[in-house]
This record gives sequence, structure tokens and C-alpha cells, in this order.
Amino acid sequence: MHLSDVHLHAPAAGDSLCLSWFRFRRTAPPDTRSSSPPLDADGDPCVPRKQARRAAEAQPLGLRHAGATELHAVGLQLWRAALLLADHLLSPALADLLTGATVLDLGAGCGLTSIAAALGGARAVFCTDAHLPSLANAAHNASFNGVGRTVRVRRLEWGEGERSYQRGAMYANLVGRGVSDTARWADEPDGPFGWVDEDRRRLARCELVLAADCVYDDEATTALVQTIALLLPVLQADAVCLVALERRVNFCLEGMAPRAPAAEHFERELKAQEHLNARRVPPDSVPQRFEYSRERNLDLWHVTCTPPT
Repeated sequence: MHLSDVHLHAPAAGDSLCLSWFRFRRTAPPDTRSSSPPLDADGDPCVPRKQARRAAEAQPLGLRHAGATELHAVGLQLWRAALLLADHLLSPALADLLTGATVLDLGAGCGLTSIAAALGGARAVFCTDAHLPSLANAAHNASFNGVGRTVRVRRLEWGEGERSYQRGAMYANLVGRGVSDTARWADEPDGPFGWVDEDRRRLARCELVLAADCVYDDEATTALVQTIALLLPVLQADAVCLVALERRVNFCLEGMAPRAPAAEHFERELKAQEHLNARRVPPDSVPQRFEYSRERNLDLWHVTCTPPT
């Protein structure tokens, strides 16, 4: 069983789903480091109480999630890197990119990053995952937070296989690049989470791809990077992919030292894609809007595609 640190102190929910509330600010908290607090009649500084100020300024966002789950169902939980990416989506640095944009969220799980993108001004957000219970839960969370019309929940698998959307021809078709085999992706029997023709037209204008907490298994990580590498060249010329992950450190016999093997594998796979440009975004440069403990083991990546020569 696997349990996210985010829910470590929450009441045990067993196999059922429970609701947690996350406070967040639409605007960044004021920087009071350089300003002097007001003084009272005795000349003592009047420092505002942090908790009272937070309660007055913060807005609640409710997410339904599971307690401890097996590995195949971890998308029913919320993981810490998704909160960092949600902070980034609500930051001024992304306002121009996000406002009115079409967004594709890979491995969306509970749907927090899709909801944050919608709250940040995106015109349409495709919230995708391969796990059907996670998709149903993400759809519930989007509607619960008032962005059900903006967030379109769809099933999307990575990797090779009969039900895979990862092949280059599939993606080229999905964004309307003239590939003739149109039926394979459109007729996938995914019920309410299947793709329709309007999705293809909308994805042709996709400017932003997201992935949060998708790096924990080498095979899935390789498929994720290959998916990003296939997507960016056929989307808008200036499309951006943002990847947030947690470096999970273990003591490894190889090298006899603590390492983060999954994060290292992601970086190797990313560097192997010669047409991708990737750089780290320092988490400290992202204003924190959600209330959580932002650990130092979080990474945020900004990935773009090298223009063809």
C-alpha cells in the first residue's frame, strides 16, 4: 500500500473516498520582509497573526481522494508535486501563457492541476489519465469546484499497445495533421471519457502540457517522456510542457549512497530526446498559494521543442 505525505495525518479512509479542503490564494501573499510593521501606543511592533491573516485571505478548494492505495490506484491520491505545479499555474509568470489557453494534463489523477489551470484562466483543459476510477473522481472534483465545463476528462494511455495513443501517427491525427487513420482513437470504448471530433479541433490549438507526480516507475517514466517528445512537435510552435515531480530518495546498493533513481531516470530520458530543451525552474521562485509543506525534494521542469532546421 502507498500513502501520500499530503494525507499522512488525515483520518483513515480505508478503501472509500473522502473529502479534503485545501486553502489557496488567488493572489500572492504580500512581501513584508522589507516593510516595517506599524507600532502601537507603546512603540511595540504590531505583527499580524499569520493564521488569522491566512484564514481571511485564503479560499477553499475541495478534493475527493482515497486513503492508502495499491500502486495501480495512486491516481486516487493527491501528491505533493501537484501542489507545486498548481502554485506555478496561478503565478504571474504564467498568466500570459495560461489565459485563454488550451491545456493537456497528463496523468492528472485527482485533477488538481487541471482545476488550477481552469481557475488560472484556461479556455479548455483536457484532464487525462489511464485509470478509469481516477477519471471518474477527477470529473467529480472538477464539477465540485465549479470548473466542470472547462475541464474535459478523457482517457489517455502512454506506451505501446493496442489501446495506446502514444504513437506519433495517433498524435498527429489527434491534432488534425492529416493522418488518414481517424477511427482508431475516436472509437475507443471509454464511455464518457472517450475522445470526440471537437477534442481534435481543440487540441490543434494546445499551448500547454502538464504532468505532475508521474515519475515513480521507470517504464511509465520512459513512456511519459516519449509522449512529451511526440506531442510538442505537433502542437503549437511555442507549446510548453511543465513537469513537477518529487525526488524520492532511497539508499541504493549501486554506489552505496542515497539517490533518487526515478528522478535520475526521468532526467536521462529527457536528455536523450535531442529535440527537447529542458530547464529546471527553482521552486523558490514560485509564489506559494496553497497551504502545504513545500519540501526541498520537489523539482519543476520547463520543456520546449527545438524548432526544426
